[in-house]
Amino acid sequence: MEQDNRRPVASSPSQPLPTILRPRLIYLAAPLFTQAERSANLGLCKQLEEHIGDVFLPQRDGLLLQDIRGTGTARQSTAVGEVFSSDLRALEQSMIVVAVLDGVAVDEGVAFELGYAYAKGKFCVGFSTDSRRGAGYFKNPMCEGSIVDTFCHESSLIQRLKQFARA
Repeated sequence: MEQDNRRPVASSPSQPLPTILRPRLIYLAAPLFTQAERSANLGLCKQLEEHIGDVFLPQRDGLLLQDIRGTGTARQSTAVGEVFSSDLRALEQSMIVVAVLDGVAVDEGVAFELGYAYAKGKFCVGFSTDSRRGAGYFKNPMCEGSIVDTFCHESSLIQRLKQFARA
């Protein structure tokens, strides 16, 4: 498995965490707690970067609680605040939010990111490959109301984002 060394990690309590250096076109909001989720996220991110533009992927470009905890330098409340601030900065700098909606319920972090982005006037779309999200299944109106459309194939998602980027 390829290791990604771009993710910043605090090295000591006296050193501030790195800030996000440049705006990104797309913020990819997705669950990132299992190996399968992280692998799927990287695959989708690669497609978006190849066809659309720069993507902020929190598991790769942001801060993760597990990494901050692993350094032994941050208390839980400090670590939570660092992740929260880092992701909010990235959301604010992005034009588009792609929200991965797979699962029985939308991941609570994704739901927050989606709502925040909608409130900031970002262009928000959903992406789901989960058959449980099909027609006839209950969908959270707060999440569904925040997105322009939901796509179940990468090709249709990419086509729509290209249209938005040209507009």
